[in-house]
Amino acid sequence: MTAAAFRLAAIIATSATAFAWIKWLGVAYLAWIGLQLILSKGGAQNTKAAQNSAARLYRQGFLTSMANPFAVVFFGALFPQFIDPSAPVLPQLAILGATYLMVDGTILMLWGWLGTRAAGALRGSRFGLVNKLCGGLMLAGAALLAFKDMRPTR
Repeated sequence: MTAAAFRLAAIIATSATAFAWIKWLGVAYLAWIGLQLILSKGGAQNTKAAQNSAARLYRQGFLTSMANPFAVVFFGALFPQFIDPSAPVLPQLAILGATYLMVDGTILMLWGWLGTRAAGALRGSRFGLVNKLCGGLMLAGAALLAFKDMRPTR
């Protein structure tokens, strides 16, 4: 949200080179995650995730979010619609950001709770199958992103 507020969205939208670099870094990242999931052992990911500290998991989530150019473009497109240019911008951004974080935080907490419940049912070979399926989906996503034409349509 902060990056969008400071016009990073405009830079990405106007610089084809910057957007292309971000796109190909995203392709490489998705492919790397997909391969890791496909090559992982059955329950190894589950125990590894359980051993991570809350700070480490937060840091991973933060870095993943910061590396997502579409999130920057999303906030860059969403926020200006709700900002009154005649009023101070910073308080408006604070209210919009806090509102978004409360709604998104609630949704993410729900997903986390559901994921924890589902993880209990996915032990052993079923967990390995889910890893392989998700890895394949990540590779498919990387391929779709790689072949997607990012030029604006008119």
